[in-house]
Amino acid sequence: MKPKSILAIALLIFIISSVSALAELNHYYKISLFYDQGNFSHRGLSVLPSAEKLQIPEGRYVAEVVSFDNQILNLTFFAVPNTIFYDVADPETGELVDGGIIILNQTEMELFVPYYANAREINIYDEELLEKLHL
Repeated sequence: MKPKSILAIALLIFIISSVSALAELNHYYKISLFYDQGNFSHRGLSVLPSAEKLQIPEGRYVAEVVSFDNQILNLTFFAVPNTIFYDVADPETGELVDGGIIILNQTEMELFVPYYANAREINIYDEELLEKLHL
């Protein structure tokens, strides 16, 4: 095979794999949230590309993406990372002697929600379906 033919085949394979990778590229809303004793405020909202499907820990809060014609495009259930588990070890023996849980009243987090070009708003609700934030 001629070097030009090999180069052309290699270039064709590269182009096909690049187009395939772009076709699988997903976009997500990245919402920077501040949680304060059950209430939310947002610090920023952006759209980011990702080749991976992002996994969000499920929880009792829900983010709802709504279209311009009031159709629900997506529901994302998420948890607030406000729990810290800790252990106390005896410095002499290294054995665990105590431990517990700390529940934070305030925390910052980033929430990733699938992007939709026809989205009008994002609403965040608690487990009672009370609206906590409207973006």
